[in-house]
Amino acid sequence: MATGETLPSGHQSRMAREFVLTLEKGQVNMPRLSQAQKDAALYPHAMAGYILWLRDHWGDMAEGKLGEQWRASREKAQKEGQHLRLPEAVAWLHWGLLLGTQFVQEVGALAPVQREELAKETWTILLALAEAQGLRVEEERPANRFLEVLGTLLAQDRALLQSRLGVDGAKPAPHQELIGYQDQDFVYLLPQAAHKAVADFCRRQGQPFPWNARAVRQDLDRSGLLVHGDGRFTERVWADGGAEWALKVPLAKWRHRVFPREEI
Repeated sequence: MATGETLPSGHQSRMAREFVLTLEKGQVNMPRLSQAQKDAALYPHAMAGYILWLRDHWGDMAEGKLGEQWRASREKAQKEGQHLRLPEAVAWLHWGLLLGTQFVQEVGALAPVQREELAKETWTILLALAEAQGLRVEEERPANRFLEVLGTLLAQDRALLQSRLGVDGAKPAPHQELIGYQDQDFVYLLPQAAHKAVADFCRRQGQPFPWNARAVRQDLDRSGLLVHGDGRFTERVWADGGAEWALKVPLAKWRHRVFPREEI
């Protein structure tokens, strides 16, 4: 458990191993927090009692009952398309609450109906948090981050998609990087040039791009964006008087993923 002002940036896999709770100003009940701080000396005793309670009940847990219930909670939390680690986090957190409140109920500090209401409320909140976390995980997919940065570079006129047939006669200006070509049907990204442009931009922003060019190509393909033959991700394309190996993306999909706001 850790606190911070901003979320760590980086790899999708790392993000999926986090479970983020965002606290906004006004969400904390300050009088109750102040009272809790005054009672802080009681917490070590409560925790010691809970640990002893777990010790006394460990046999039942070890016999598989807890594991079966946890797996049932994980399956209940699963959502199609969501990273597989998020339902696990929901199940662990919820079962941590259930065990803790069972102890509190048995020592007479919580009524059964209160425990049941708290469990239902917590389950709903955890699912909502997992959905929000799933969106963060999706944003950190290599393909999504790659296309997001390319969109920024193109919007800022730092990168250029040159006409494949030389119709517009545009050539890269000194401040631009040629990242590929386009025609009326497709965008043809030069893999190494586009990856270098993205990596350089992220490095200048202080948020390194952690994926190599191959990882990006694979995720673009998994996302259904690439048109290619069997055996490789690139296709040979004639452009600017020569042949290039390029990542071939349908123009409609490119516009939808890179410039979604223009379609609104």
